[in-house]
Amino acid sequence: MGSINYTYTDMKKNIVTILVISLFLAACSGNPEVEIPEEITNLENLITVKPGDARYTLQLQENLYLNQLDEEHTQNLWALYSDQYRNFYWADNYILQIHQYSPEGTYVRSFGEKGHGPGEFDHISRSTVYKNRLYVFEYGPQKVHVFNTDTGDFVESFAIEQQTDITKFSRTEEILVQNDSTILGIQNSSLGPPGTREDSLTVSLYRTDGRLVNPEFFRYRKRGALEGRRGSGRFSTSGKFTADSKIAMLPDGQGFVHSHASDPVFYFYNSEGDYQKAFYLALDPIPLTKEQINHEIENSNPMIDLGTAVQHAESIPDTWPYWQTFFVSDDGNLWVIIFSEPPYGRELWVISPDGNLLAQEQFELQDAIRFIDSDHLYTTYRPDGIFEIRRYNMAFQEK
Repeated sequence: MGSINYTYTDMKKNIVTILVISLFLAACSGNPEVEIPEEITNLENLITVKPGDARYTLQLQENLYLNQLDEEHTQNLWALYSDQYRNFYWADNYILQIHQYSPEGTYVRSFGEKGHGPGEFDHISRSTVYKNRLYVFEYGPQKVHVFNTDTGDFVESFAIEQQTDITKFSRTEEILVQNDSTILGIQNSSLGPPGTREDSLTVSLYRTDGRLVNPEFFRYRKRGALEGRRGSGRFSTSGKFTADSKIAMLPDGQGFVHSHASDPVFYFYNSEGDYQKAFYLALDPIPLTKEQINHEIENSNPMIDLGTAVQHAESIPDTWPYWQTFFVSDDGNLWVIIFSEPPYGRELWVISPDGNLLAQEQFELQDAIRFIDSDHLYTTYRPDGIFEIRRYNMAFQEK
């Protein structure tokens, strides 16, 4: 088990200028040396996070390794997440089971199996853990299966209610458990009643038995994509250089955070969907070059056919997304993977709930980060088609 130490690195630039505003408005932001984009200057509780202000360095030390070949009950890795006791869960969409492991990495039990009865499913679309409940969502039948993570027992199944104009036009694609009584259902399409924005998605609010509470609880801008017409139909293809859009839950039912990677702004909302604050990351946009696009085409999955999508796209981004992904750990810190020198150069920013930059590190791991708790970072890697899971202890050290 080796130690991975990251060295603090200053970014070359620390000011993003979209539109110049007056010195008075900049001073009101609490960061007079940073010019704030005009479209967000009127946001209440706007906090600017500047590169170079990190208080700590972050050290990672690997302390757990699992290989798919060593786990006789696994065939595929679809998702990875943990619970409040630091157990973690390996979702396997080939054999349609979710495997529970102890904090020490010991296999404990498996949940579910293929079928149509109670606690059985044909596909694991999304799954998550909240307290001592495992929620498994099936996209096809729009059904949620619930298991007790302490005992392994099946608890119940319920269908996501679809009786309104919104849910007639689109279907729930992902569920996020908000608290003991409500879950959020993210719809998969921007289609909706007249007036619905084509670039937005709806989040509906449900009870934890699937009953619909508010069909339009929240709307947000959908992820970017290469779009155009090919043959008799239209296509929509996403890649590393198209901006993602994501919602992540805050701990203890406090609400959620949303960001679209085309803008370096993170918006925080309470559990009622009311805006609370925003973090503005003072970053310069990075131009997207033709050479970088060709590199992504050469290294993409042939099934995606990224080259054809680029050739027929109605428009191609001029710049890289600001971030690749982000997470919220159970202590409320925001962890953001920033594109620094794409396609490979990335930085990891750790931001406290009050907007202080705790750490800013060059992120050299090629593994995909799956989730982060207050003490550990979990990654997966797939060399030669074999899944590997690594867990790292995290330690902040004062500079």
